[in-house]
Amino acid sequence: MFHGTQWSFHHPFRGGKHHVTSQASGWSLFGVAGLLHLAFIFLGMESHHVYLMHSGSALSWFAEALLLYSLRNFDPEGKQQSIITESSELGQSKEVHRSVVWLAMSYIQDILLTNLHWWYTLWVMASLVGFDAFSLAPTRTFLNASLAELVVIYAKLVCCLFLLPTIMIPYSPKRKQWRWNPFGLMNNLFEWFVFHPNGLFFNSKLRMELPVEEYQRGGAMFAMLPHGILPTSVGAVWYQFDSIFETVCLFFGSQVSLCPGYRFFLGMRGGCLPVERKRVVEVMKTGQNVSLVPGGVSEMLKCVPRGRTMNVSIKHKGFVRLAIQEGYDLIPTFFFHANDQYDNPMGHLQLLCYKYTGVPLGIPLFTNCHLVPMSNRTQIRVALGNRIHVTKNAAPTQEEVDNLHRIFYEEVHHIWNKYKDEFGYGDRELAYVA
Repeated sequence: MFHGTQWSFHHPFRGGKHHVTSQASGWSLFGVAGLLHLAFIFLGMESHHVYLMHSGSALSWFAEALLLYSLRNFDPEGKQQSIITESSELGQSKEVHRSVVWLAMSYIQDILLTNLHWWYTLWVMASLVGFDAFSLAPTRTFLNASLAELVVIYAKLVCCLFLLPTIMIPYSPKRKQWRWNPFGLMNNLFEWFVFHPNGLFFNSKLRMELPVEEYQRGGAMFAMLPHGILPTSVGAVWYQFDSIFETVCLFFGSQVSLCPGYRFFLGMRGGCLPVERKRVVEVMKTGQNVSLVPGGVSEMLKCVPRGRTMNVSIKHKGFVRLAIQEGYDLIPTFFFHANDQYDNPMGHLQLLCYKYTGVPLGIPLFTNCHLVPMSNRTQIRVALGNRIHVTKNAAPTQEEVDNLHRIFYEEVHHIWNKYKDEFGYGDRELAYVA
């Protein structure tokens, strides 16, 4: 119907990335739906197992939607191009007109990304009162579970959500490629959906001081700043500007791994590691480009959405010392939009806990300016500074570290002044804070 004589029934791994991924995910979900329906039949089709039938039906509808989408996006020549292209001169994503469908989908993306950690929090809380998600009858012990049953429920929860992913889905410094694994293909589909350039992160723009080849060259550390309150847009930058960031190992705060959803996504995706000095050094020894956020938690807590100043922490120098020791060039990567992306209504509690304990404990409630648990829908605006050449020295002096630290933040100030008006931040001031 869509492609006429170009279509063939049997075309393994042909038809373009979107077609193959959607086909694999759709048929995998159909299989799961069939197993749920069979389980409902074999268990006697009793009323307390009816959720199996409804779950299977919902999955089959979603699977059918994926298969229909795959037919519509069949590319017989395999020449599908990404909607995002980069210009080596401007480094700007190509603007496209967003359809009403994608506008509506962007709100689903927003709610999903903003509140992903809450789904697992609610899951754990429900388990406290006897909800057993890993049972064929999850509500059997709901509100009437004994202590022994609660222990078993929590043992299964910890095993399935934390221990098994740690063992079976190890982190990898390089992007993982999936051909047969249905979970890997569904993970790719999830990434495509939440970071799609027509959705929440529409009309993203990137500016570069150098030709793109200079940023693709190995031996570079992309130092991102400012941190922002909830840096979900980093994934969109990596996805939409993959010609630069596809091979860059992204280091993130280890607390992210506490959320099973993030842990599964980052583990299946690859190219991401919890930030620890040992891990960073191991990757740098291979010559692979790396990326981290020097400001860390202290910078996050100094974030003031829509404030007159853009606070950037300069108190950390460890990343500079590491760059000298491994001979890695520094590339300032400024996220103009980061501070405005979310509001943090409970930030004062986190700041108080961090002041006395060194840990930003608190309620992870992230909202927009109207206190709705969504982002402020700030468009991505990123600038890459000049590549600062670093001479390798295994034992740098404090003077060398201080000098490179100063040069780095001078370059940050340069790209801030150059692009702030173009990106709509001309009324702000850059402030370096300790």
